[in-house]
Order: sequence, then structure tokens, then C-alpha cells
Amino acid sequence: MPSGLPPPRSAGLWVFVIAVSVGSAVLASQGGMGWVAELADRLDGLDTGGPPPAVVLHSRCPGGRLRAAASGRTFREAIYEAFAIWSRQGVALPGCHFQVEAIAGLRGAISFAELVEVFRSKPGRPYLYALLLPGAVMTPVDFATTPVEAPGAREEIRMTLRRLGFEGDLPGDATRVLICDVHAYHVQLPRQEDERVRIEYSRYHRQRRQRTDREAIEAAIGLAADWLLQPRDGELDCFPYSYDPRLDRFDDSDYNLLRHAGVVWSLLQAYEVTGRPEILARADRGLSFLDRFSARERSDAGVRIYLIEPESQKAKLGGAALWLLALAERARLAGVGLAGETMQGLARHVRLAQDASSGRFESLHRGPGLSWDDWSSAYYPPEALFALHRAAPFLEEDFPLCSVSRKGLVYLLGDKGHEESEPARGYRYVNQWLVYAVLAYRRDCADEDFDWYLHRELAQLEKTTAPGSVHPVMAGAFLEDPFSLSTNPTRLEALSAICADLGAEDAAVEEICSELLPVAVGMQLGFQYSGENAWLWPAPARASGGFAHGLEDPVVRMDIVQHHLSALFSALPCLHRMDAGPDPAAFGRWVRVQLANRKWRALPETDRPLRREELESALHLARRYMHGQQRADGSFVYAYDLEAARALDERHPVREAGALWSLSRLLAWRRDPESVESVRRGLARYLKHSAAGPAPGTQVIRLPGDEYLRTGTLALVTLAGLDALGSQAWPAAEREQLLATLRAYVRMLWWLQREDLHFAGAYHHASRLACQRSSPYADGESLLALVKACRLLGCSAERQRLERTALRLARDYTQRAWAAHADSLRCKGFFQWGSMAFAEWDRGRHAPALHATALLLAWWQLHVHRILERPRNTAYAFEGLACALGLAREQGLDAAERELRAAVHSGFGKLLAWQIGGPRDEGRGWRRDPRAVGGVLAGEGDSALRIDTVQHQAHATWLILQALFGGQR
Repeated sequence: MPSGLPPPRSAGLWVFVIAVSVGSAVLASQGGMGWVAELADRLDGLDTGGPPPAVVLHSRCPGGRLRAAASGRTFREAIYEAFAIWSRQGVALPGCHFQVEAIAGLRGAISFAELVEVFRSKPGRPYLYALLLPGAVMTPVDFATTPVEAPGAREEIRMTLRRLGFEGDLPGDATRVLICDVHAYHVQLPRQEDERVRIEYSRYHRQRRQRTDREAIEAAIGLAADWLLQPRDGELDCFPYSYDPRLDRFDDSDYNLLRHAGVVWSLLQAYEVTGRPEILARADRGLSFLDRFSARERSDAGVRIYLIEPESQKAKLGGAALWLLALAERARLAGVGLAGETMQGLARHVRLAQDASSGRFESLHRGPGLSWDDWSSAYYPPEALFALHRAAPFLEEDFPLCSVSRKGLVYLLGDKGHEESEPARGYRYVNQWLVYAVLAYRRDCADEDFDWYLHRELAQLEKTTAPGSVHPVMAGAFLEDPFSLSTNPTRLEALSAICADLGAEDAAVEEICSELLPVAVGMQLGFQYSGENAWLWPAPARASGGFAHGLEDPVVRMDIVQHHLSALFSALPCLHRMDAGPDPAAFGRWVRVQLANRKWRALPETDRPLRREELESALHLARRYMHGQQRADGSFVYAYDLEAARALDERHPVREAGALWSLSRLLAWRRDPESVESVRRGLARYLKHSAAGPAPGTQVIRLPGDEYLRTGTLALVTLAGLDALGSQAWPAAEREQLLATLRAYVRMLWWLQREDLHFAGAYHHASRLACQRSSPYADGESLLALVKACRLLGCSAERQRLERTALRLARDYTQRAWAAHADSLRCKGFFQWGSMAFAEWDRGRHAPALHATALLLAWWQLHVHRILERPRNTAYAFEGLACALGLAREQGLDAAERELRAAVHSGFGKLLAWQIGGPRDEGRGWRRDPRAVGGVLAGEGDSALRIDTVQHQAHATWLILQALFGGQR
């Protein structure tokens, strides 16, 4: 007994005493019980400075539940005795679950009156401690499994004690009760002979998950969706609202439409991860359910639509916002270009709820027949802003998104003293919806004015996340005050969102996230019921997948499940980035799901389809133009001004290297002496200026006056050399030198790869360091060069790394990029390079996923980016579309092939008209300048002929010629 506490007799302490007997011989007779010795070893080191070492054993076996308790001189002796008592009851071992609770160090003593207050104020019971009583002990499992329905704190204690066999009266209020620490272990015995016994440290309904990798998180998301999919009294349109696992009772009396809409949003996120059609079907039914409670109201701006809560008759802004958010998520998954009437009306309602001058949102709508009071929510306005950002790409009407969003954020984050603004209310909590809104504004409006808020929230999260060094059991929980820990999935949502977006750009943020996010995710995963920790409830299957409400409350509620699910969904991109690469099976499944949900449309046939003769004529003229723009040293004129009839002084090393690659590619079409000489002269220039790189075996290109080597330049020169070798146009005497240089270039490209498998955008010659910022263009160009090098030069040593790289870039420029913005500029930059690289992937186990990605990118280019409606030259896009057309034909995807073929005929036919002197030149008058013939306009009214526009159109022409007519005759 610690010296600070009076002895039991004088203080009236309740003390737990169990007579010690020797049960080891009995236990030894039970076959297959050697694992008890492992448990005894684990308990040996526990604190024995309090009451006699005691163990309470709870079991759930095929034969029912049992409980046994024993004490001893040591914990080893106590655990053997407890199992001996249990084993005498003759329960079969296979498939049993055990919770082994060791009553260790003395925490202190409180009066019985204080104990009652603990029960009254914390209905989830004091989960971390055991209470020692005369002849009995109450442990956390006893607290958790007492099937009572709030009879009052005293009566609940009495019922629990009676269930444990204690028949005496409750003590007086002044009686002191010992509180002791509990160390618990969960043991699961195998059902099959070849399985192993599992012994894990346990926190009861909080079973800490050690794994926070993709597989563990995706499994948790699937389980959470399963809990939400449970039908309620045959009703498939709504979701289970609240479930008490102690009573095995659902309670839907407080059903909330706002939370319903949030659940639909999270289910659509779960569908994106799992690809399970039943999740999508249930989400769609959930969307339909909301229609029953919608109202339409005419305004000067048009019809506005909102939700009315049936019980309160209030039209909450948050309800309309989350419904809009769910519809936007559904539209993004389906690839729908324009929103329907409901989505338009909800967006109009959200906009009209904002005061145009101050930016303030009304939390409740004062419509006809609605209940209203002067009340505001800190959550509804940022929910509204976030929903507008997510819905914006799908709305027909053009509205000033960035202006509306900025006004709202200035109001919420400003210093004007508004009641719901951050400065006015002081810092009380992390608002995940405000984090979502700021990140969306930052991304969509290219404005970092509110980044201070994100950094402040991250600093607060870093400050209040319990570290493992201080709280080894509760690491990852959030500190409410120095003595109080809580779980809070909305904080994890905020942390995950900041890490996923800001961490991708800021190394300091990423460093913080790498420390906080895995441990916080691990903690939150521990609150999800599964086979390992739901076994102690009467109906484990109904609890499975749900998340406990908190540290002390095992009740599951649908909004808590939703927030956990969304938090885990937001955490995936950041945790993936920290991984070595994406899981091939998971990404392959995602691609298949996305492609299966995309519908190809039947485009009208053009009245002037492309003809082989036109394409060959265009190729001949484009190649002739590039020959004419090549200087004697092998470089190219970047831009030629039609009106001034002169070359401009501009230079662009990457695009000039692209022209050389295009000429090298066209050697496969026709290998005439002029083209061969042009390619040789261009490559000779780069070989002449090659120098040793920063690592053994690498070489860089250092042209006179260049401070940096652009990664794109290196990749495109490598491609040009590889295609020159492949066409057999390179003299045998010089072949070995070119091969050696190309291998050194390839090693340099690998050296430029970052830890996240993207590529540094440039190399600084003086410092011999890579500039770590990547770009979608450099990533795509490098990937294509490495894929081709692998095919032509061999890459057995780098094959696995190349596969991981291709999968990572495929995922980041589709799944991640589209999650941030449906019409992603990053995806646009990667599109044609990635499509060509994936189409080149002609062998290996990941070819199906990468080929499917090329087709998915083509669908995106046509339906989301709407390339056929763009007013300027888009020849670059037809490089990727032509590759997809070939893949669609090879795989027998008739609908995809028909649309891609029609798109190529109509879209590229228009571009042929922009070639000076070309087969569809409409007589613009430029033919008088022979140097302009074969050049390609970048847009109507643009007099500059750029070499990259010409090379992209020439290369697209060659790929289309192959796709439609089989290449060379």
C-alpha cells in the first residue's frame, strides 16, 4: 500500500481479496494451453506495489460466456489460478476469445460519493481502471457488458455488483474505494489446427491497430460501409442512426437529414476505394431518400431547393450543403458533365444564403412555413463553401465561385468580431469543414492568402496529439486539456486533408504529417469494432464496422462512422505518398471500377473523314518545315513569325528537343537521307555537350549558357536517340557510342527520381543538385523515356522500380488529381506522355491496369476536359487519343473504339486545316512564304508558328495514321 494512503481498516476501504489456491496442475492437464505461459511471461513485469496481484479472466466461447478471478503472490500464480478455475467448467477451447485483465498498480482512492459522480458524468464508465470491493472486483469489461438502460448511477453499480455475486448493501458515501490500473490482453484461439494463437495488448473496445498501410485502411473503410449498409426495419433508403452494443439495440428516434447526407457522401468515398456496387446502390437510394424532404421556392435568381427537417421544420444550410456535396461526389464518380435540376437548385440556395456584402451565411432559411430562430452554426458556412467548390465543375450556370468563397472565408477568418468568426470566438476546436473549404479555395482559385489558417490548425493538431513517449497506450488520441484525452474523427479529417494537399507541396508539413498521421490513424482504427474487439458484445456482427463514440462510450452513431470513414479516405493520399508506391491490386481495381462507370457516347460521323493521303501529305509537309527550321549546329528555331517573315529570338530547350524526337520518330515512317541527316545532326549537338553527371555512370547535357538542365530535355533527347537506334538509321561505327551515352542518360533520369517516385523538374549544374519540384510534363516525358529504354536497352535490374513508378504516376495523375479537381491541369500536362507510356507497356503483369488507365485518360480528355470544344490547337491531346484508340481496338471495346474513332476524324480534321499549305489549308495566303509551308498555327489570329505545335501535330498525325490505316503502305 503506498505510504500516502491510510491502512484499509482505519479508512473503511473496500479491498478485493481472492483466496489463493494452486491450480497449475489442473491447468497443465489441458491440452494445447502452452500459450498461457506466454501470457504469464508478459504479466511478470507488472507493478505489484498495490493490492495482491490479481487477474480477471473473461471468455466468450462457442459454449457461452464465463468469468473467473484469482489472486496470488505473483501475477504468474494469479493467471494460472484464474485459468484453472475457468478450465474446471469444461468449455471446449477451439474458437474461444479471452480478455485477460491484470489488476496492477494502485492509482488512488476516492469516496463512494465521488465514484457515483464518475458514473453519473461519464456514462461510458471509467474504462481505464478497476474498482476493488470486499469480495469482488469491477473491471472495465464488467462495466462495458452490464446490460442496463440508464437506471441511475447507484442502481447501475448495484446491478453490476449483484451480477458478480456481491449481495451486500452499497457502502456509505464516505467509504473509500481503491482504484487500480488494469493491463488487459486479448487472446483469440484458432478454429483450425494450422492457425496460431493471437495475443495482443488490448484497450477493450479500443484494439490498437499496428498497421496503417493501404490494405488496413481500405479494409476499415469497407467495414465502416458495411455497418452503414445495415437495413433498418426493411428500409433501404436510410441508415442505422445509433446502436448500443451493450443492449444490442438500434435507436433511430433522433434521425437527422444533415447527417444522412454526410453519410451518403462518405459512402461514395467508400465506393471509390472499394468498387463494391452494393455501396453505390445504397448511396443512390440514400440520395433519393432526401428528395422526400426537399422544398422548392422561387426567387429572383431562379428556383432554390433545400431540405426541411421533419421534426423541427427547420431548413438548415448544412443540410442543403451536404446534399449538394453528395450530389457533386456522385457526379464526379459518374463523370457527368452537367448537374441536374436538384443540384442546380441546391447550389442556388447555398449562394442565396450568403450576404453579398459581408460574406456571412444564414444558418437557417426563413422560407414559408419554416421554423426559424436567431441561431448560427460554425459548421454550416464552411460546409456550404466546400460544397460549392466541389459542385462548381458540374453546374450549368456560371457563377463567381472564387469571389463568393473569398468573401465567406474573410468573414469566418477575419478580425471583424463576428460571432462565428475565428478571432471572435477564440480558438476552441479544429473545424474540419473550414479546413476543407480553405484547401478547396486554395486549389480552385490559386490563392494562398489563407494558408496561415492551415498552418495554424496543423500546429494545434501537432500540439494536442498525444505522443507515444508520453501516452504509449493512447498515442494518437487528442488532448482536450492536460488531463483529458479524447478521440475526435473530425480532427483526423482536418489533419488528413492538410497532409494530403499541403504536405504534397511543403516538405516541412510533410515531415510533421509523417510523425502525426500514422499514429493518429492507428488510434482511430482502434475504435472500430471488428472480430478482434466486438466479441464481448451480445451481437458482435451488428457492431462490426462501427466506431465507438469515444474513449468511454461504446455506442455507435452514424455521423461518427461517417467522420471516421471520411477521415480515413482523406488520409489515404498522404499515407500512399509516404509508401514506396501504390498497391497494384488496389489501383487496378480502382481503374476497372472507374472505367466500368464511364459511358462512351455515339458521336455523329463527320462528313469529311480523314484519308490516308491527307495524313501522309501533312506528315511530309510538317517534316519539311522542321528540316527548314533546323540550324547548322543541330538546334531548332523555336518560333517563326508569319507576319514579319522572320525567326523570333525565343528559345525553349525542352520543346526544341521535342522537335528532334518527332523527326526521329518519323524515321519509322520514311527513312530518307535528309531526315536521317537531320536527326544525326541534332543528336550530335547533344552528344557534344554531354558531361559527367553527379553520380558514377550518369551523364548530363550542358548546352552553352545553360544554368539548368531541364528533365524534359534529357528525356526527349533520350527518346530521340532510342528511336534513331530503333529505326536502324544510326551508322554501325557510331552505334556503341550512342548506346553508351543513352544508358548514361537513362541512369541520370533514375538519379533525378525523388523518393515519392516523381521526377525532379531540373538539375542545377553548378551545385550538382536536383531541383525537387516536379511537373506533370517532366514526369510523363521521363516515364515514356524509361519505358522505351526498358524495351530497347533492357532493364532487368530496374524493372520492378519502373513498374512502381508507372503505377504511382498513373494513380497520382488520375485518382489523386481528379479527387482534387475534376478538370485537373496536372492531368492535362501528363495526359499525352502518360498515355503513350502506358500504351508502350506491352508486357508485364501490370499491363492491363496501365492500358485501362490510358483508356480512362482518353475518356477524361473527351468528357471532362472537353478537348473537342477547345478553341486552340490541341494536337497534343490526339497523341494520347490515338494510343487509346489502338488499345480499344485491340481489347475489343467497341463503344470506346467508335467514340475515339469519331473524335479523331472530326477533331483532328479541324486541326489539319491549320497547317500552312496542308491538305485542308483554306487559303489563308501564307503560301507566299515558302519557309512557313508545313508549319501549324497555334490558334486563329496567332501568327507565330511554334516548333512544339508542329512537332505535336506531326507526331499525332503519325500515330493516327497507324491507328486508322496501319502506318506505312
